[in-house]
Amino acid sequence: KAYSVRWSDALGTRKVDLPYGQGEANKFDLYLPSGGKDSYGLVIYLHAGGFTMGDKADDKDMLAWLCSKGYVAAGINYTLRDEAHPEASVLSLSNEIKAAVPQVVAAAEQAGYPIDKMAVAGGSAGHALAMIYAYRDGAEAPVPVVFTFGAVGPSSFYQEDWGVFGLDQSDEACAGLFGVMAGVEITPAEVADGSYLAEMKPIAAAEWVRHNPGPTVAAYG
Repeated sequence: KAYSVRWSDALGTRKVDLPYGQGEANKFDLYLPSGGKDSYGLVIYLHAGGFTMGDKADDKDMLAWLCSKGYVAAGINYTLRDEAHPEASVLSLSNEIKAAVPQVVAAAEQAGYPIDKMAVAGGSAGHALAMIYAYRDGAEAPVPVVFTFGAVGPSSFYQEDWGVFGLDQSDEACAGLFGVMAGVEITPAEVADGSYLAEMKPIAAAEWVRHNPGPTVAAYG
């Protein structure tokens, strides 16, 4: 409760369902704080849901709280992997977020809120996507990514680490799950010899830290 508030017009202006792409889910909400400054920090908070469910509206109180602290805040929807979109993967979702960020910054600036820095954050699946953006794509961000934070997002895909997520950790199970997440075909033999890790790098945030490090708070439990 300490990190959420109910939205009211006293906090600022809220713009919802702004498009950033052609997909049905390619929309974002923008929270613009009251008052006037020469420049603002942007905080993007990405929703949870195991890459298969959830919505930016789930974080409306968090976004309102960030806005109440003087930040421009944004929640971004992404194409969920479901019956309608069996082709969606963590890779495709991460690329949607990469495409959305410049449009979020541009929309804020068009509304009179110049952005000079940003943080990207989220919960669970959203945290994974936030870290991928911060470490893999941060160097190409329209403004500097100065911070990333979140909770329980998977950041690597070592077979032995995934028992905590309920996977039976067999080569077959890992090949199936990791292939779906990476959007590529992975065989049990590739899991057995470790060569599958090269296929996971595009969505393994931890593998990109050395390329684009930044201050991070990550909570696990």
